Amino acid sequence: MRLPASLLDATRLICVVDLDRVAKTGPFVLDLLARYVSPVDRLRIIASRERSVLVTEVNLAQRIDSIVISRMVDGQRVNVVTSDLVAGELSALTLSEMVVGGQRQWQTPWEDAVVQRATELELGARIPNDIRVIAQNPVTLPVVASTLTALHLRMGIDVGRCSDEDDGATSATSTSNGQT
Repeated sequence: MRLPASLLDATRLICVVDLDRVAKTGPFVLDLLARYVSPVDRLRIIASRERSVLVTEVNLAQRIDSIVISRMVDGQRVNVVTSDLVAGELSALTLSEMVVGGQRQWQTPWEDAVVQRATELELGARIPNDIRVIAQNPVTLPVVASTLTALHLRMGIDVGRCSDEDDGATSATSTSNGQT
């Protein structure tokens, strides 16, 4: 897969997913870099029956350093920040369900073909216990509580793994007033 030199030469790549804009269609985290491959490679990905495999493998060519998944909830911006590609994709899939108002075709986001291929390639978390969610705002705030509950229920993270104590977490949630 050929990516533009500007991506390959970057010292740091930060992925920002605004779910208010892309919740229905994506791209989210693991398929974002595939949008920038050469036109020939892009056609090959689109035409392939193994689309999820090819899209995910693009992430082997260049690493995304930081991921921000963002959405507005009750007038507050909720951000999930992580450096783990799988945790980022799972968070985006889970929170996108909240935006579109319904669950996707699988039981949990872990069943998504792109997520499954990413775990095989060891691009991030492999099981729910690999993920710990830390709230940067008090968990008593309704917007934080609803986000943590959604992440817990859909991603299968134990309740004890969702807290407001920072100890080197895989993912963190934060809120801010207004739009960013």
